[in-house]
Amino acid sequence: MNDRTLDLEGLALQYAMQMQTGDEKPSSRLMFKARMLLRLICEMKQGVVEFRHIDRDGIVQRTCGSLQQYEHDFRTPYTINPENQFIVYYDHQVGGWRAVKAENVLEIIY
Repeated sequence: MNDRTLDLEGLALQYAMQMQTGDEKPSSRLMFKARMLLRLICEMKQGVVEFRHIDRDGIVQRTCGSLQQYEHDFRTPYTINPENQFIVYYDHQVGGWRAVKAENVLEIIY
């Protein structure tokens, strides 16, 4: 296991701890979700990714998002922050920046 893998595992643990309710160790389900969120962010930095999430009205949406334009548009690099409850992305279907609550991301579509 290299340092990058350890860093991502540490970030996944932080994400899982943010999503849990209580002081116990995060469940394997939360760790799976946290790893999926990190994978989504890393893949959106590289290109357009299709994923499903629950919108604020409770409707399951399918969207195509990326983070490739983030640094250009916001003049700062995108940094992964597990304490932030939202993940921003450029929605290619709408043509603008959006945010989704991390816990509402359901899956990456391959």
